[in-house]
Amino acid sequence: MRRLLVLASVLLLLGACRTVPIYNVENAEIFTGSGKDLSHAQVRTAIVNGLVAKSWQMKEIDSSTIEATNGSKGRTATVRIKYSNKNYSINYVNSAKFRHNGGNIHGRYNKWIRSLQDKINAFLVTM
Repeated sequence: MRRLLVLASVLLLLGACRTVPIYNVENAEIFTGSGKDLSHAQVRTAIVNGLVAKSWQMKEIDSSTIEATNGSKGRTATVRIKYSNKNYSINYVNSAKFRHNGGNIHGRYNKWIRSLQDKINAFLVTM
């Protein structure tokens, strides 16, 4: 019985530590609640609001690109967000303590990116 508990604990721990393919957002279409097209500046505002709401630090690379970094519990992740008035992309740049290995990373990174994407979309829908 004890061996079974130890084995179950080890398997649970290994499952929690596995890596998964990196989730990048590629050319996500801009949808608004009004159905109207947004300006480039309005899309930028929605992205910045999403980043601020999720506590990401950002710097503008050029008029259509933002680099953003977030950190928690010793982990950090940096992404590059490219956008237009029609779509946006969020792509992995680098990370620390996410066990990045080639195209794989700790699953928590993907949760951060999906959460950021959801928040950006929530701001876009209100426009």
